[in-house]
Amino acid sequence: MSNSTRERVLAPQPAIGPKGELYVLYLDVKDDRLDYEGLHDGAGGKPYDGEWELVLGRSEDRGG
Repeated sequence: MSNSTRERVLAPQPAIGPKGELYVLYLDVKDDRLDYEGLHDGAGGKPYDGEWELVLGRSEDRGG
């Protein structure tokens, strides 16, 4: 399920499919270090205008 090219991923959401396969949906924030490292001290700020994507990973051997 891991991918070394995705350095900043957040909010994993696992689910089990009907045949025991593991699915994990997560957010890859790419170069957004501010949100990834929580450096805004809870003050918020303007929305990140860089690239991000939702990623769905799948493992047919139950995550092995």
